[in-house]
Amino acid sequence: MSPTDVRAELLRQHAELRDMIATVQRVAERASKGTASREELLADVTRLADALGRHNRFEEEWLRTIEPKVDGPTRADMDVLLEAHAREHEELHAAVVGIPQNPVKFSGVDVAVLLKDVLQHMDDEEASQYAAEMGRAP
Repeated sequence: MSPTDVRAELLRQHAELRDMIATVQRVAERASKGTASREELLADVTRLADALGRHNRFEEEWLRTIEPKVDGPTRADMDVLLEAHAREHEELHAAVVGIPQNPVKFSGVDVAVLLKDVLQHMDDEEASQYAAEMGRAP
């Protein structure tokens, strides 16, 4: 895939994840009010967690292929950054998977806070990493 194709795919995945996040937020809010079941929340969270896992693997695989620039970070620097980024992905994924373990009455609040972190992570990637690696200014 060309860098432009990779960026387009990552942005498509982000749009899909944002739609799923909106669905989970709505169901969690309803669950906290007693109008949605834990099973419904679990089903939507499972879909989101699966999609987030696929996205993270795709993104991390792509990031490993980026060669350091002559005047940029070294391979070792990039590997350290990639490991930190992968850890952040793991933490976000684990938190999403853990949503159904929360008491249903707190779902709306907890989910909103957690998913805000996932949304911010994607916004940060789009503003910096993808743009910079694709040769575009953030």
